[in-house]
Amino acid sequence: MPATPPRQSRRLRRWLWLAAGVIVIGLWLARSLLLGPVVARIAAAEVAKATGGQARIARATGGWLGDAQLEGVALQGQGWNVQVRRIEADYGFALLRGDASALRSLSVSGIDATVDLDGQSTSSGQQPWPAVLARLPESLPRLRLDGGVTLRVAGRELRVEGIDLSIVDGVAELRNRSVTFDGKPYALPPVHLSRPTRETLRLDQPIDLPFPGLRCAHLELTLGTSVQQLVADGQLAGGTWRARIAAGEASIDLHGVDAVVLGLLPPTLGPVLVDGRLEQSADGWTVRSLHVTASGLSLDASALVLADPWRCRDLAATLSVDLARLRPDVQGRIQATLRGDLPFAQWSQGRLGLAVTGVDLVTGGKPHGPLRLEAQLEAGMVQLLALEGGWGGFDARLADGAVVEAEAPSEGWRLLPRPIAFAGGVVTLTAHGDEAGSVAGELQLDGLPLAQLPFAAGMRHLQGTASGRFRFGGMLSAPTWSGEFRLDGVEAKLSADIPTFVAGRARVMVEPGLLTVAELRGELGGAEVTASGRVRLDGGEDALALICRGRNLLLVQRHDARVRADLDLRLSGPLASPLLSGDVLVESALITPELHAGGSAGGFGDDRIVLFELPDPPLSTLRFAVQVRSATETAADRGVRVVTRWGRGTCDLDLRIGGTGALPEPEGRVSVRDGVATLPFSTLKVTHGELVFPPGDPFQPRITATAGARIRTYDVQAQVTGTLSQPVIRVTGSGLDEQEALMLLTTGSTPRELADPQSQKAALGRVGVWLGQEAWRDLEGLDGVDDGPSMTERVVITWGRERSGQGRDTIDTEVELTEPGSDPALLLYGERDRYDQYNAGVILRLSWGGEEP
Repeated sequence: MPATPPRQSRRLRRWLWLAAGVIVIGLWLARSLLLGPVVARIAAAEVAKATGGQARIARATGGWLGDAQLEGVALQGQGWNVQVRRIEADYGFALLRGDASALRSLSVSGIDATVDLDGQSTSSGQQPWPAVLARLPESLPRLRLDGGVTLRVAGRELRVEGIDLSIVDGVAELRNRSVTFDGKPYALPPVHLSRPTRETLRLDQPIDLPFPGLRCAHLELTLGTSVQQLVADGQLAGGTWRARIAAGEASIDLHGVDAVVLGLLPPTLGPVLVDGRLEQSADGWTVRSLHVTASGLSLDASALVLADPWRCRDLAATLSVDLARLRPDVQGRIQATLRGDLPFAQWSQGRLGLAVTGVDLVTGGKPHGPLRLEAQLEAGMVQLLALEGGWGGFDARLADGAVVEAEAPSEGWRLLPRPIAFAGGVVTLTAHGDEAGSVAGELQLDGLPLAQLPFAAGMRHLQGTASGRFRFGGMLSAPTWSGEFRLDGVEAKLSADIPTFVAGRARVMVEPGLLTVAELRGELGGAEVTASGRVRLDGGEDALALICRGRNLLLVQRHDARVRADLDLRLSGPLASPLLSGDVLVESALITPELHAGGSAGGFGDDRIVLFELPDPPLSTLRFAVQVRSATETAADRGVRVVTRWGRGTCDLDLRIGGTGALPEPEGRVSVRDGVATLPFSTLKVTHGELVFPPGDPFQPRITATAGARIRTYDVQAQVTGTLSQPVIRVTGSGLDEQEALMLLTTGSTPRELADPQSQKAALGRVGVWLGQEAWRDLEGLDGVDDGPSMTERVVITWGRERSGQGRDTIDTEVELTEPGSDPALLLYGERDRYDQYNAGVILRLSWGGEEP
């Protein structure tokens, strides 16, 4: 065979090498089509191995020896799945042999991850969280991630969007665009993480989270081959929290967290501190050792919370309430226990038992017997199993008889109508409702005693019974009421100065937000009084519109005053400060104030004159705009009669009463129709008298009065002017100067008569008789220490002012007959003088604006 020429052999080799080059270049250019699927399958297998789940990669491109790009990556494990749009990696050839340190940079974009903690299994041997951190090299590569994560736990969803995670020189920085929790957006601050160990990322510095008082002080994420967990703790609403989330389990610990700061309870409750532990279990969440404390309140509870549907099983709760911490006027302690199961969506279909006990309860100063209440909810039916209690000596209990049977409602709940016997009356309540909180029912009262109702605490005396039937409906939190009730045998006393309202009866109509008094009748002092009108319960400036009428009613009944009058009054205005307006026509009145010698009409220590006062609520806040007049008839038993030990008379009234019940303000005048003034030794007939209450100064009435008397052969005239608390008295007499006339009026003798021994002896006799009468009156009639000065306070004895010729001390004695401080003052005196003589007489002490004479 002939040999190939060398020239042709060289040409053939060139063509072979050229063909091989073309093939290699073609294969290189077609590597994505030829090798991409193979690389995608190999990469998917490696990713699945690394994450412990399943992986799928739609497309793979790149050089593969030093870089690769993966697109359409899907990963799925127990309770989690991740979708990734693109992964780009730069690595050394050693990475193909499994050396993770050959990874130089990694970029992951378009992440959409979902972690469902409720769906994770707790079976041993499973590793639902990928050991990502353990598989990364000791020295972290340059890493860049972006995307979003959804975390589902306990039926709640937390969505973090716009995640931007970068790792440079081993330090990770995490930023995000927005955080949404249960549909509500929040903003999170940047987070800086370090990698203290190969399997751990740790928070570098605390961060404040967008929840009330929530701070994360420590956070550590471990994704290793044996441990995968997230542990964090910090401060929350004045307390502390700690959370641990691992594969298939989670727990949260709270200590001293204020539920009011979290916005779960109203601020009026004050601090409500929560301690407890919440743990994820195989079939739900377990609430362990939940402890809630507030002012006067303590709650301990435990339960198992299950999902799909959400329900509470094995609930055990104990509530203890110290009533004195909640309201100062209430004492005692109540304890309640709750046991059973409760579905959240349809709580009325649960199975619950409630037991309430109370010990040594006291409200409004009234002790109550031990309280016991047992109730049961099962399949929509609410039954009262036991009820015992007391209220101010009256017992309440379930009425005798079998429990009323009823079919269980298909939806909602129903309260069985078992009567409650209370203090001689019976209360029957029937109600039904639904899960949305709507309620409808009927309340029936039969012979319920008024003295046991809450508003009776502000009354001095209240008796009678209430009976009626009410219908209610609407929302359970704010039901509307309608119906009618009757009051029978009513006896009521509002104030010590007002007589008791007796033989009362009333019929009242109830509509939503409105009470209409169709009829109210009764007696005050044997005369009938009627009232009618309406009351708006929602308040407002026109909440009250009541009319009260009556003739010859007994309005005031005290030991020193008795007043009968005709009434035509209207009660209007707001509930807090009602206005009483109208007319009062005084038919007859008898005023008998206790006055002492030299004293004035009653008043306070600051000399104010107060006609009357109603210090007890609700009358103390009552506003007045009442016109008071006296009857015009001249009969002896008409008008206002004033009778005192110092005088008597009949007056006419023309007053307008303003102010409040606590401090009424009169304006107008009181005129004396006829009267006499009685002094110890004379009697004056009043010819003119008027007491004026000026506008702007109602507690300092001004008096103008003139009176005259015939004393033996003298005609004496007295004139009183000025304020009632400090009157100015001027006395004149025929043939007498002012001093002589005043002494004649007060002592029954003139100074000239007192100079005569016989006249002086007669005057002393008159003074002695009067003094004896006054002393007997004081011993007989004065009951209190404030009724007047005692005899010892009126007597002044002085020894040793001078010495007699025989060396004995002089004795000076004064007995004040009038009130101390009176002007003029009348005194009885006796002495042993420096000549050892005994003298006695009467002193009339006058003040004329200068030195005392």
